[in-house]
Amino acid sequence: MAGEGLRAHRPRKIYVTGWMQPGADLWVDIGETIETKIEALRAHASQMSGADPGNFIRSWASATPRAGGMDYAECFRVVTLVPDDAWEKTRGERTAS
Repeated sequence: MAGEGLRAHRPRKIYVTGWMQPGADLWVDIGETIETKIEALRAHASQMSGADPGNFIRSWASATPRAGGMDYAECFRVVTLVPDDAWEKTRGERTAS
């Protein structure tokens, strides 16, 4: 890869989601994008089996725990692979060991 001018992607954090995920520590306001999410799901007609996901998605996103002050939210558990201070020093570049 390096010979082609490419380098391996080194994620800093992983955002894990699940249905009403216990242990979630990040809530994201999706109020401005929920309709786009619903339209994207509608575009997957073969997976939706004719069902309209709109009401389900709105209901699910409005019931997300700790959505305080948000009409619609999604929650994630954040897994930190590279701590913020180390990332600031290296910007994700590998350092010699």
